[in-house]
Amino acid sequence: MRRGPSLPPAHTENWNWQLDAACRGERSASFFDTDPAGEATAKKLCEVCPVAAQCLEYAMDAEEPYGIWGGLSPEERFLEKWNRPAWRRRRRLYAAGAGWRT
Repeated sequence: MRRGPSLPPAHTENWNWQLDAACRGERSASFFDTDPAGEATAKKLCEVCPVAAQCLEYAMDAEEPYGIWGGLSPEERFLEKWNRPAWRRRRRLYAAGAGWRT
């Protein structure tokens, strides 16, 4: 019996950080709780997480619209991204009338 082409190996290096996450094994619903107490509980776990920085970068790169990632809520991630140097330059150009494309 002839076998079809084999798939290339998975690129797990982009996701391996999740194996060390403090939230691994926790209920994912805890990180998507809209109740302030639930949000605070999720953020407490992020405070001791050894991969919180990678988690936050993932969420910001992926523009995750929901949940606590790397200890920040969607609103906090938006402000964090907005205040980064590349975005500060874009805001200045936009304010000067150059638009977002530059």
